[in-house]
Amino acid sequence: MRSPRRPAPAGWNPGQAEMRDAYWRAPDRYRRNSPFEQADRITAPTLLVVGEYDLMLGQSEQLYGALHRLNRPVALTLLIGEDHGVQSPGNIRLYYDQVRDWFDRHLRGSGGPAVPASAAPRPPSGPD
Repeated sequence: MRSPRRPAPAGWNPGQAEMRDAYWRAPDRYRRNSPFEQADRITAPTLLVVGEYDLMLGQSEQLYGALHRLNRPVALTLLIGEDHGVQSPGNIRLYYDQVRDWFDRHLRGSGGPAVPASAAPRPPSGPD
């Protein structure tokens, strides 16, 4: 049985991933939970997939840049025309191809460095 949820404090927004307070009221908590702020500790191969219209696109680009500068295995796939989720059949195919290739490269050890974001495959053109 789930325990009842506590009422949300003033200024809290459910879109803030249960941080329980707004950024300006607890900036240190947000920094401690920020992947960007911890980038120097990230050593696992990291595949970032983000939609062109996702509100957090800038954060994904920022983390990609940090990991790239740290010479960590990282790739960024930008799904054109997508928001936070993937809807287009062409982008769904691209997403699964990227994930499968990433796992093959980094879990099965089929070799090769991370594919730079600029060299990543593009979604198919035309109707899906």
